[in-house]
Amino acid sequence: MSQRTELSLVQRMWLPVLVIVALLTVMAIATVSRTVRLIDESKIQQAAQIERLEGALLWRELAARHAALSQLVLQGAQGQQSAHSETSQRLQDMPKSLAAALKSDADKSQVQALGGPLQAYVSAADAAIKGGDAAAWSGQAGAASATLLQGLDRFVASQKSEARQLQDQISEARMKTVWAVVALVPLIALGLIVSTLYLMRKIIDPVRALIRLAEHIAEGDLSQSVTVNRGDELGKLQQAIEDMRGELAEMVTQAREGADSVRTASTEIANGNMDLSQRTERAAAHVQQTSHAINELGGAVRHTAEGAATANQLARSAAGVAHQGGAVVGQVVETMDKISGSSRKIADIIGVIDGIAFQTNILALNAAVEAARAGEQGRGFAVVASEVRSLAGRSAEAAKEIKSLISASVESVEHGGRLVQEAGSTMQEIVASVSRVSDVIGEISASSAEQSQHLSGIASSMNELDQMSQSNAALVEEGAAAAESLKDQSVKLATLVSKYRVAPSSGGSAPARSTKPAQPTSARTPTKPAIAAVAPPATKPGAAALKPTSVQATGPAPARSPKPNPAPAPKVAPRPPAPAPAAADDEWETF
Repeated sequence: MSQRTELSLVQRMWLPVLVIVALLTVMAIATVSRTVRLIDESKIQQAAQIERLEGALLWRELAARHAALSQLVLQGAQGQQSAHSETSQRLQDMPKSLAAALKSDADKSQVQALGGPLQAYVSAADAAIKGGDAAAWSGQAGAASATLLQGLDRFVASQKSEARQLQDQISEARMKTVWAVVALVPLIALGLIVSTLYLMRKIIDPVRALIRLAEHIAEGDLSQSVTVNRGDELGKLQQAIEDMRGELAEMVTQAREGADSVRTASTEIANGNMDLSQRTERAAAHVQQTSHAINELGGAVRHTAEGAATANQLARSAAGVAHQGGAVVGQVVETMDKISGSSRKIADIIGVIDGIAFQTNILALNAAVEAARAGEQGRGFAVVASEVRSLAGRSAEAAKEIKSLISASVESVEHGGRLVQEAGSTMQEIVASVSRVSDVIGEISASSAEQSQHLSGIASSMNELDQMSQSNAALVEEGAAAAESLKDQSVKLATLVSKYRVAPSSGGSAPARSTKPAQPTSARTPTKPAIAAVAPPATKPGAAALKPTSVQATGPAPARSPKPNPAPAPKVAPRPPAPAPAAADDEWETF
């Protein structure tokens, strides 16, 4: 049966139900129509019956009222004559109004039978009222009234009996409808059971086949398949499960190949991480040695800077002392100049004294000549003149000696002044030299301090480089651990995937992709390029001078820079037998 003409599962399930529903609908419509017709007829009959019953009751009420009004009129009640006349007229018109509502001959005959007692009662009542004879009313009119009321009671009772019979007929018709519907229920149930069994046979067998296939898939057997031979929803379900089985088989095959590739790549990554970890540890050791050497050099430079600072302070102190000595020598020069001037003034004074002594000697000589001329009278004056002359001579000799001493002293003072001036110029040269020495020592101290700062920067950079090397070593160890974990996970994945069995058509290529054994570390070491060395930051002037030392100290290990990101290494060419591990090597080199 083609897919176009074959009914779907929903159509098969709903077709019997729709047929039964259609039959039920037709039967229900017929039953409802009949019921509605019966209800309408019963309502009409009930309305007519109620109308007749109400007329009968009204007739009896009018008869009773007429009798009561007749008695009131006979008793002489005022205002009751008109009501009595109206009631009498209505009582006589009731048979005519009831005749239009009556349908059966029995009802009509009963009404006609009541015509005689009615006329007899009305005639007797009118005669008694006209005659004002209460006894006549109690006799003939009372008997006629009793006869009329009895007939009316029988008529009312018959109408009530007909109303009950009509109600019983309507109830019986309704029960017949209910029993007809109840009788259809087993037929409907039987039809549903037959259609359900048919549908179960058409549905359960394919579902059981699909359950068996799902159990095989759950057990890991993907080699089983299902034949799609239906065009309904179950056929679509069979096709969907078959497609799922094929996709699972393909996925398991790819997962198996991927697990093998991941295991190979993780082995390569683990070996590379071990090599990189060893090189990183060696680089970290060399960095620590370089950092220690730089720290020692920094200590020596700091010691030199401290010595230069001390020498600078001493030179500044010596320059201050030299300045003070120069000032003292200047004062000595000034004092010697003053002494030389005083000596010249003393020499001049002594010259004056010598002239005075010479003049005194001349005067004494003149006095002696005059005394000699005077004779005996001038002998005493001659003695005085001789004494004065001798004193003048001694004064002249003393003045000569003092002059010679003063001259020698002046010469000595002048010589001392020249020596002091030479000493002053020498002291000035010494002060200038000490100032230059102090400046040079200050420059040396500043250079030493700057070198100490640069060496401190280099030391901090080396410490950072050491920390980064240790961090890189830790990261490499973490990478090795992650690679080992990845290898374990790939082994678990391969073990997990190995329990699935696939058909030879879909998984025949899986055994060909076997796991390639990893190369030993010594064989793979030449293929791993060394990490390129990067120059340290240019802002450290002292680090540039120490760059060759730090590079040469690393020996076989590659030089490392403070930068956390190494230069990209060239990719290793993939090996022809296993392209998947080559891709893993490329990823490792990029990492």
